Amino acid sequence: MAMIPITILVPAYNEAAAVVDVVKQCRSALAEKVSDLEILVVDDGSSDGTARAAETAGARVISHPVNRGYGRAILTGLDHARHNWIGLIDADGSYSPA
Repeated sequence: MAMIPITILVPAYNEAAAVVDVVKQCRSALAEKVSDLEILVVDDGSSDGTARAAETAGARVISHPVNRGYGRAILTGLDHARHNWIGLIDADGSYSPA
């Protein structure tokens, strides 16, 4: 099976406490399985440092200045993704990237 490049899209709103682990787990689960991995967090107007936490964990971050909603965060991520293949996961850690 050929390895492909993939963007993992993580819409986030006030998830500073969880987003670091989600980014790290995504990287760990996929690093050896894809040719290029982009983890893109769309910070949807958070006030708790979500963007800073995600960047510290190694994600690329696009930020909305105000909360625009989950759907708009996904659309923003789709517009900014570097790869054609896109995975979607929540920032709260409710799903295991593995």
